Amino acid sequence: MAKKQYQYLVRLIEKITHKDFPSNTSFLYYGHYINVLSGCHFIYVSIHEKSDIFVREIASFNFDFDLKELVLESYLSNNMKEAIIQGFKRHYRRLNVIDNCEEENDMEGEE
Repeated sequence: MAKKQYQYLVRLIEKITHKDFPSNTSFLYYGHYINVLSGCHFIYVSIHEKSDIFVREIASFNFDFDLKELVLESYLSNNMKEAIIQGFKRHYRRLNVIDNCEEENDMEGEE
C-alpha cells in the first residue's frame, strides 16, 4: 500500500487514465505541476515539486495502454515508485513494469 504521503499519486493516475481526460495538458494537482503528453495508445507524465515546471522534477513515467506497460523514468523514493505502480494496478491487473531508474542506479554502481 502506498504511504499516505504519496496517495495523491494514486488519485492522479485515476484521473489521467480516465477515458475523458484531455490529451497534452498541464495542471496543478496537490501543489505539484503535472505535465501530461499523450498519443493514441500512450501517456507520458512528469511531476514537478511545486507549481512550476521549472522546479525540480520529482517523478516521470510513461504508460502504453495497448501493451499495459509502465515505464518508470524517475522517482524520488521507493515509496513513490510503489504508489505509481499501485495506481496503475488498480486499473490494469496485468501490468508490465520497467524501471529505468533502477537500471541507471545499477550502471552507476558498476563504474
